[in-house]
Amino acid sequence: MSSGKNHQHSQYNGTKGQQMLFSQAYTHELHGKMCKKIAQLTKVIYALNLKVDEYEYNILALKEAHQDELDLISNETKEKFLHYESKIGEEQRLHQRIQNLEESLEKNNMIKEQTLAEFTKYKRQMEEWEMKTKSEHSERISVISKEMLSMKSDFETKIKQLTDEADSLKKECKVSERDKAMETLNEKLNAEVQTLSQEVENLKSHNQKLVEEHDLKISKLHTSYSKERENLRKALQQSVTEMIKQLQQKEQEQKRCSQAKEAAMEQELKQQKDEIRIKEQELKDMTKHLQKIKERMQDVEVQLQQRDQEVMESKSKQSQAEDEVSVAKDRLLQQENAIHSHIEQMKMMASAQTAAANEIAELKRQLVQLQQQKTPTKTGACRKEHSDSFSSKQPLKEYAAQKQEIMRQHREEIGRIKRQKDEEKKHLKEQLVKSLEDLAKNHATEIKAMKTERIRMQKEQQTQLEEMKKKYEQQINQLVEERETLCAKHQHVTFQDQPELCSSLSLNDEIKDSIKPPSEVLNTEQTQCVCICHSTTEDHQANMLPVQQKKLAKDPPKSALEEVKEEQSQNQIKKLNKELHKCEKEMSGLEKENSILRDSVEQLSKEIMMSKQELLGLQEKQSRTNEELKLKQKSELDKIMQNHRQEIQTIVSKFSTTQTFLQSKIISLEAELKEAEDKAHKLPRPEDLHLINRLQDRLSDKDQVIKELMEIQKYDQMEEMETHRSQSFSCNPREAGSLTPTLKKKKISEVPTRVTSVPNLADYEKSFSEISSKKGINPMRSSQSLDQSVKPGYPFKHPSLLLDVIRPNRRNPGGVPAKRETKEQESKRPEWLAKYFSF
Repeated sequence: MSSGKNHQHSQYNGTKGQQMLFSQAYTHELHGKMCKKIAQLTKVIYALNLKVDEYEYNILALKEAHQDELDLISNETKEKFLHYESKIGEEQRLHQRIQNLEESLEKNNMIKEQTLAEFTKYKRQMEEWEMKTKSEHSERISVISKEMLSMKSDFETKIKQLTDEADSLKKECKVSERDKAMETLNEKLNAEVQTLSQEVENLKSHNQKLVEEHDLKISKLHTSYSKERENLRKALQQSVTEMIKQLQQKEQEQKRCSQAKEAAMEQELKQQKDEIRIKEQELKDMTKHLQKIKERMQDVEVQLQQRDQEVMESKSKQSQAEDEVSVAKDRLLQQENAIHSHIEQMKMMASAQTAAANEIAELKRQLVQLQQQKTPTKTGACRKEHSDSFSSKQPLKEYAAQKQEIMRQHREEIGRIKRQKDEEKKHLKEQLVKSLEDLAKNHATEIKAMKTERIRMQKEQQTQLEEMKKKYEQQINQLVEERETLCAKHQHVTFQDQPELCSSLSLNDEIKDSIKPPSEVLNTEQTQCVCICHSTTEDHQANMLPVQQKKLAKDPPKSALEEVKEEQSQNQIKKLNKELHKCEKEMSGLEKENSILRDSVEQLSKEIMMSKQELLGLQEKQSRTNEELKLKQKSELDKIMQNHRQEIQTIVSKFSTTQTFLQSKIISLEAELKEAEDKAHKLPRPEDLHLINRLQDRLSDKDQVIKELMEIQKYDQMEEMETHRSQSFSCNPREAGSLTPTLKKKKISEVPTRVTSVPNLADYEKSFSEISSKKGINPMRSSQSLDQSVKPGYPFKHPSLLLDVIRPNRRNPGGVPAKRETKEQESKRPEWLAKYFSF
């Protein structure tokens, strides 16, 4: 019987171990498949990263080629700029030389003008001084005359007053002759009249003295004025002679300078012609350079077309990669379907194995019952049953502990796998987000760099064109200015000799007029000013000479010195006339040269206008080509940006869809696992209740057999009591089949506090305890089979223990909280168990 029980327990343990192995295999397969899916996703991500790297490499190659082209163009432009700058420097040197010569001419002209201005200023000062002296003298005379008149009028008024007073006193004297007191007054009045007469005489003498002093002052002023006038005449004569000498020297110097300038101008004209030829060659070079630039632009367009083709190829590759991703997704879906089918097969196999295990257990129990019926002796059977019950409890305890450890390990593995999955998901998300952000940043920076480079190139081209325009305009303006300066110089040279002759003639007139008396000086000076202002032509000068001769003829005869001075002045006038004829001849030659120069300048201006028109046409063509290229580049960049954005959006959307799909699959799988675990841990099924009832029936049969055996044992013991009465007193009749109170306590204390991982059974126990507390009767005790068979020596087993024996492999989906709840429930339950099992 004991061997049958041990075999039965080993069979139960075998079925439970198989179920655990199946569950472990299930978890390992899921873990492996999830790892495969993650590896496939990493491969897809790696492939996408490789494609992104290829795009970046292509973009960098395009950038490098573009930069190389820009460097070549910039180097060529720099060389040309340096060449043009050197030429411009040479031209500037020539212009500086011309400017230095012009400045020297201007300085000479300024010196002449300054001398003439000084002379005119000196004349004006002398005239003003004379006018001032005359006005002061007249003012003084008028003041003195006014004072004399005022003195006379005062003196006359005083005399009239005195005469009036004397008449009044006389009348009063006549009236007061009769009175004696008036005598004293007459005496006083006579004394006063005498004093007044003395004062009148004194005033007359003082007036005569003032008149004499005034006459002396007037005579002194006339003498001083005449002396100063003579000194001024002498100084004027000296200054005029010196000025004439200086003018003659300056005329000779100017002739020399004009000859040197003419030679220099001829050389400059030759140099300018050479420069114009050089500039024409430069224009030809520029046209060739523009043709080269056009050819390069065509090459750039060809390269852009090649790059467009490369972009199309990359798009086709991307579509192939998308097809591969879709194929990989289909494979993942097929693998998931296979996993679901495998899980269902595993469930079917597990249910079939549990059914077979239950049938085998029932058959083994029947065999054990048959073996128990065949046992010959009762004592051996009781001992064997006792040992079997004790031995059956030990493997149950060991099995429960193993079960708890296995469940704990399994839960830890599940938690670890979930954590790993979550960490891997987070890591993949972070990597993808970072990679996308890096791509976006890199593309944004590249686009900005391209835009800045394009803007910089446009600005450089514009600045270059503007500089070229400015340079050509400056050159043209310089040529025009040179032409104008040459014309101005020629006109200046033509008109420069005429004012000098006029000034010399005017000086001669001044010398002649200075000999005239002072009454005619003012009139002659006025005529000289008019002559200086209007002496611009030779006809006027010729008309002035006979007038001056008539004036000299009208003058009275002069001294010998004056005649000598007149002869000298006439000789000088003749010399100046001869010089005038020479200057006229030179002026005619200069006019001819000027006409020739004008013709040459006009031809040059026409050629410059033609070159300007050609430059404008080339610039317009270049601007058109630049604008077309800019528009093409903008359109191509916009297309590339749109395609790149669309690719990024498609990649992100595909990744998000795959991620959401995988998350939904994972969630569905977890839900299915939870449902499977919940199904395993639900309330007892009707099959389980049927098994419980069958087991109760078998227990009742077993109790009846035990009862019969106990009765047989009593009859045997009664026979032995008669022979061994001494031994019967020492023995306890309860040894064979009953338990003492101490054994009861030990048995109750030895029963372990069971920690079940099945919350459904705990709920079943709660419902069972609630029903028993409400009814006040234990339903298991109220059954007739138990009331008939149960004895105080055999403790009753609760149905939950039987269910734990039958279903050891059920899991707790709730994890640790369910354990805590069951522990709390079982900590509240020991008193109920003690009352229930203490029959």
